[in-house]
Amino acid sequence: MKLTGAVEDLINPTVEALGFRVVRVKMFTRHKRTLQVMAERDDGTPVVVEDCTRISRAISALMDAEDPIPGAYDLEVSSTGIDRPLVRPEDFD
Repeated sequence: MKLTGAVEDLINPTVEALGFRVVRVKMFTRHKRTLQVMAERDDGTPVVVEDCTRISRAISALMDAEDPIPGAYDLEVSSTGIDRPLVRPEDFD
C-alpha cells in the first residue's frame, strides 16, 4: 500500500469522529516534505479555519503516536474549497 493510503486509513477514524470526511491525502516533496490533508464536513456545511485547526491537532497527535512517516514533514490541513478534486466514485453521482 502506498504511504498516503496507509496514512489515510490511519487518520480516517479520527477525522470522522470529529464530523468530517477525508477527501484526499497527498505528499508533496518540493522544498520540504508536506503531508496535505483535504477535508470536508459530513453535513456539507463549509469548513472554517477553526475546523482545520481541530483536525490538524487531532491528526498531529495521532501521527506523533503512530509515526507512519519516517523523517520530518509539515502537516497541512485544508478545506476542499471551490476546486474540490473528484477522487471517489460518489463524487461523480
